[in-house]
Amino acid sequence: MRVIGMISGTSFDAIEAVAAELELDGQTLVADLRGHVSAEFPPELHAAIGASLPPAETTIEAVCRLDTGLGQRFTEVAAGLTETAFGGEVDVICSHGQTVYHWVEGAHALGTLQLGQPAFIAERTGATVVADVRARDVAAGKTAKDEKGGPRSRVIVRGGAGAARKVVRDLSAVFTFAQRQEVLKENPCAHAAVNKVDNKRRRYLTLEEIQRLGKALRTLEARGANPKAVNIARLWALSGFRRNEAAGLLRSEVDFARGGVRLNDSKEGESIRPLGTAALELLRSMPANSKSPYFFPAERGDKFYVGTKRIWPEAIKLAELPGVTPHTLRHTLGSTAVSSGESLKMTGAILGHSTSAATEVYAHLQHHPGKRAADRVVGVISAALDGKANVMPLRRSGNRG
Repeated sequence: MRVIGMISGTSFDAIEAVAAELELDGQTLVADLRGHVSAEFPPELHAAIGASLPPAETTIEAVCRLDTGLGQRFTEVAAGLTETAFGGEVDVICSHGQTVYHWVEGAHALGTLQLGQPAFIAERTGATVVADVRARDVAAGKTAKDEKGGPRSRVIVRGGAGAARKVVRDLSAVFTFAQRQEVLKENPCAHAAVNKVDNKRRRYLTLEEIQRLGKALRTLEARGANPKAVNIARLWALSGFRRNEAAGLLRSEVDFARGGVRLNDSKEGESIRPLGTAALELLRSMPANSKSPYFFPAERGDKFYVGTKRIWPEAIKLAELPGVTPHTLRHTLGSTAVSSGESLKMTGAILGHSTSAATEVYAHLQHHPGKRAADRVVGVISAALDGKANVMPLRRSGNRG
């Protein structure tokens, strides 16, 4: 899901906006940060905000004008970031708006007011827009403490280990983005003593389920679905790539002669991985576009194709695989590898984990055992996708993410 979040606090120095690709991985929400902008207010609008803040006096007319002006400015920022980060298509935009007042009595927030009419954003972008989030928090009592407010009233805010893990993940994502922008050299959260996996069993597909998914993709293809979307979904299954590692794959990153890929910007940074023959053949079949460096170029603009959001829900519905995400296919490749007898080292090499197997000399990749392992594992999944496999259940013991 492509999401943009925007906010401006009481300092009203600028609108801060962030674009991220969100994906649910089991019980974990994974964020791939795609862009950020800090947009200053025009002088007239900046002055109008200052004139509306306490202790200054204002009028309903001035508040209405300010609400419109802020809504239009937030809309400009959202539209610009939608284009630069996502090639013009976004699923959800959350606009906090401009905070102008908090009504607080004692230790309780009783009300809050943010301006910036979100209807302008919805009209301009066509996206789902979420707003008034702080007002909803106040209404839900999330600013209150654990205390009784009356004979039948008590509000409790819970935290605990799960909340701590979420904070670490979110903060780590911010630091990772800072690393990519060369603001920081190291992510301090990488050394945090926190159980980051929640001890949750990760979902993966059996070969029979992969067959159903393959059949669903062929059905959608026959119905006229965009072939780029269908083939990106197939590549997820055949490569273990993350969502945008597949969709945004550059032709310059794939070496067909050596049978591998060098991803310039993965979650692990630069990542060298072997690719199975089935994945390479799929990529080889993609027609080249002289105007785009991508295997799957966007229908318009110079970005990569982002239309899989339309086909994926249809595919998993046809295959009767509720809750399955593209990231599930990455887990499936790893699970299939281990269940087929591949070592953890070889499995890590295929998935691009930061292990010694994934950092072997690239010139010798075609002779590396990881390439042979990729061929063995991907061959099983490719046959299932094509409906040719003799289905055997995968072992479920010991497959924790």
